[in-house]
Amino acid sequence: FLMIRVPLRFTFFLFTTLFRSRSVSLSSTIMAISLGVSPALASDPVVDPSVKFSGIISGWAGVGQSDSTDAGLDQDSLYGFGGDARVSTFDPSGFGVQLDARGEFLYEFPLENSAIFETGAHLIYSDMQNFAVGAFGGLGYSELPADNSDVTYIMYGLEGAYYAGAFKLFGQAGLTNFIATNDSNSDLFRDAWFARAGAGYSFNASTAISGDLTYTAGTTDSQFDPDDGYGLTWNVELERQFTSNASGFVGYSGSYFTNTADDTNYSDNIFKLGFKFRLGANSIQQSEKYVPFDLPNIGRAYAVTEEVD
Repeated sequence: FLMIRVPLRFTFFLFTTLFRSRSVSLSSTIMAISLGVSPALASDPVVDPSVKFSGIISGWAGVGQSDSTDAGLDQDSLYGFGGDARVSTFDPSGFGVQLDARGEFLYEFPLENSAIFETGAHLIYSDMQNFAVGAFGGLGYSELPADNSDVTYIMYGLEGAYYAGAFKLFGQAGLTNFIATNDSNSDLFRDAWFARAGAGYSFNASTAISGDLTYTAGTTDSQFDPDDGYGLTWNVELERQFTSNASGFVGYSGSYFTNTADDTNYSDNIFKLGFKFRLGANSIQQSEKYVPFDLPNIGRAYAVTEEVD
């Protein structure tokens, strides 16, 4: 009789222990599913803990042509160079900060030139797999080619990106206004808004193509004679990675701006050859998620509004 009771008690003990452990596991799984998280990843960080900082440094040189319907402005040869630097850091939950700086110099032979400097910051949340959302603000300086004046301006807005396999879609929208100029009668954007859309595709781990289009509209003429104007800027790049950190690219960019009051317009096109150097997240596709955004080229809009006076 004792020999029978001991196995029965031991069997009951094992059954109750297994039931409790499975109940705990099941409740944890149900909680993870109710939060929309895969049970296997419920407690995992969304950011690779080995990637503390990520960055992209780029530079380019190019040649092209500019044209304007304004009297006295004929077709000009265009030469330029520029680059940018972006660095980001994320905490394990996916919240991050990105800092940007960029510069661009364009020379219209034989007389005119323009220079653009922009710096800014992004506050971002990303799951590093499907999407990124953020807000950004920036400060810019642009030399105006027509009369050697200059302008300082601000920009701010919202941004987002969506990842689907090898594809990346992104967009930005916001406002811009000049805050200082050394020419009180300059024809500058006032109370302007902008919208930008872009896409990228990675053919493989080392080859990718990307492009974007920015639309800017607002009051463009002087405060004594206000007019409306709008413009487009665009950029396309084909990139090939040669080492784990370094890559080269060929690109094409351009702009078109018009003054609706007197129907004058300005356009330019430039073909580029450049390089990129990546830090932290090394592959093209991974770095596009860890450094997801850049600043829109609003400085180009300020630089050419003088040309369509």
